[in-house]
Amino acid sequence: MARINNTVINAYMAHDIFMRDARMSPTRESAWKKITLTELIWHTKDHDIGWIFEHNTLIRIEGQYNRQRQTWRKKTRSIVAQHIASVTFNVEKRGNKIINIATAFSLKMPKPLIITNIVAVRNREL
Repeated sequence: MARINNTVINAYMAHDIFMRDARMSPTRESAWKKITLTELIWHTKDHDIGWIFEHNTLIRIEGQYNRQRQTWRKKTRSIVAQHIASVTFNVEKRGNKIINIATAFSLKMPKPLIITNIVAVRNREL
């Protein structure tokens, strides 16, 4: 039971960390380097931030992302949450502006648990 509780708490903490980052992400679509259902990468004033779901793990990366080569340089990679069955990012656009990011985290549990939210992108343009 303690392992299940820890998994749930860690997933909610990971979700909160993602929401903090997403609120501060740029609204200009041109500042985004990658948008897929399982990976988001955007440029800030002096570096790039990425959120990636792979191998049942949610990872946050900070550094310099090369869009053409699809590789990271000078990066810091942090495991934010493990034991996650799936993560889905859905980005809502209006014209060339990113306005919302919807997330769904599905946990590997005896009974399915899905954490969802919609984050409004509120960053002032850099």
